[in-house]
Amino acid sequence: MPNSRALERLARTDPAADRARRISDLGAALRRVEREAARLELAEPVSAPAAPEPSGGAPVCASVLVVDDDLVVLMQMRQMLAGIGVAEVLTARNGVEAILLMNRRTERLEVVVCDLNMPEMDGVEMIRRFGQSGFRGGLILMSGADEQLMTTVGKLAELQGLTVLGQIHKPATAMPCAPCCASPPPRPWSAVRCAAGRT
Repeated sequence: MPNSRALERLARTDPAADRARRISDLGAALRRVEREAARLELAEPVSAPAAPEPSGGAPVCASVLVVDDDLVVLMQMRQMLAGIGVAEVLTARNGVEAILLMNRRTERLEVVVCDLNMPEMDGVEMIRRFGQSGFRGGLILMSGADEQLMTTVGKLAELQGLTVLGQIHKPATAMPCAPCCASPPPRPWSAVRCAAGRT
């Protein structure tokens, strides 16, 4: 793959017709990627491990809803949560999908893992609506945002009557996810910090 200097040199010496062909090729490649992404959106991950049960026999958590607009993050979280013993992992691509999913469910969701930056309805608006709906499960904030923003959103969520179990900084790993999803009794926001390398 050519480096940036080679590309610049090529752009200066390349005839306009050849540049147009290369742009057309890039457009075709982008369309192939978009088709594959759409296909993957509809596919269920086949490599997700079976949810192991802890030694006590009960799953770590009965149900977790992960809300994130990144398909890769959703698949990664599904695998990690199943791997640490979560019995049922559901996913939604934004706040609108999450609310529709929650409205269709008859069983109670124990934990919602929510990204803050999403299209259509972001995490902050979704949290506000969950608070209005009377949701009584736990909430885990997940974002690449700085800790101050995550702490502020956590406090806003508590003002909405939600129980904030912690925060996960992207990219997520299994170690910080486990203590947050272990269905603890309601705790104040400051009691749990689920970030890479610390809980």
